Amino acid sequence: MAVLTGDQVASWKRDGWLLLRRFFDPERLVTARQEMFDLVPTAVEYAATPERYRHLVLTQFSGMRSFPFPGVELSRLCVHEELLSVVGNLLEVDTPLVYQAQLWAKYHGAIAYEQTHHRDYAKNTMMVPSASCAEDFLEAFIYLSDIGPADGPTALVSIMLTRHLPLEPARFSGEEMPFLYENEILALAPRGSVLLYQGNTFHRATELRRPNGARFGLKLAFKKREATWVTYFEGMRLGFEPDWSIFVRNASVRQLEAVGFPKRSDRRWGDSDVISELTLRYDYVPGRKYPNYNPP
Repeated sequence: MAVLTGDQVASWKRDGWLLLRRFFDPERLVTARQEMFDLVPTAVEYAATPERYRHLVLTQFSGMRSFPFPGVELSRLCVHEELLSVVGNLLEVDTPLVYQAQLWAKYHGAIAYEQTHHRDYAKNTMMVPSASCAEDFLEAFIYLSDIGPADGPTALVSIMLTRHLPLEPARFSGEEMPFLYENEILALAPRGSVLLYQGNTFHRATELRRPNGARFGLKLAFKKREATWVTYFEGMRLGFEPDWSIFVRNASVRQLEAVGFPKRSDRRWGDSDVISELTLRYDYVPGRKYPNYNPP
């Protein structure tokens, strides 16, 4: 059973993310990678006939294929016993529930993969990333290819630097919040590594710059079983849609519970911070101007 060290747990709590290099032995990935390339082309295959694979690059998310996969080993990797132990340790549960599992293939020159810095709570939970709610879920990448500086690494910012930021917007461009980009760290690691991060951690995808290169990985998300308010809808960025905020502001308590909000008896409603933060989140107005919040 995989056990995190005290330093790793401290790093998780301090920074909001953790990179476990070579978590899986490369030999353990051989069959899974073979099964992966039955679903998506290798970098060489894509570079040779990109027109054949246009359906994989219509958007930056088109290269996703959802669990379960035809290949048993690739599917089993998403719920590997050692991974479940680590995630369970961080969520403080025996067995976490996986609620998102997708293979994600990206190819150099196919489309722009660069993203702005954002926090994923907005598309994974109806609640807010307060101290209590941030413990309900986490997200992860399993690296199925080596990730160097030119291979589209994920860039992350320590939550120590962002605790003072408002909840909305949950996404900032470089012009709006330059210090995020100035303080980001690239999660560089070989295949077999696992990147874990909290839903309130600012992060972004960066561009693939290696000629004829590609990035392959599994995008996962885990939660506590009782956290019905944590979910993921493919193709719908729930938390970023103005219509969702309008619905929440006008719904009854029973209607909110029906779409997944915790019941009024849940302990979270006793937290005054949760109430004020939810009010802030769902009072969000698209296009509102925010100051450049520099770290205190």
